[in-house]
Amino acid sequence: MARGVARRGSSVPWPSGIVPYESAPGYGLNHNFAKYNSSEVDIQSTSYDYGSVMHYESTAFPSNGLPTIVPIQPNTTIGQRDNLSSIEIQEVRLFYNCTASGLTLSTIITTTTGD
Repeated sequence: MARGVARRGSSVPWPSGIVPYESAPGYGLNHNFAKYNSSEVDIQSTSYDYGSVMHYESTAFPSNGLPTIVPIQPNTTIGQRDNLSSIEIQEVRLFYNCTASGLTLSTIITTTTGD
């Protein structure tokens, strides 16, 4: 079984420090903010991961020029696309009962061509 990672904006529940503007996404994109129930998502009892590679940025799907997700605490950066966060790595290790330490995981990148 492979470990999947759900978007943090879709996991349950929204943390008390973040406000989703659920009416803000336009162009029929509200499904991107749909919630999974706790039987569909297992976050391994970790804290909410603002820095998740799977978290939408605050300006995802703007329809009116306003942010769609706003952290209540000022200067909190949400979402990034560079690396797995330390919490994501912790979730994978907990899921597979891995006792390794450090903040790296081996990555296999597979590409396909149109041939």
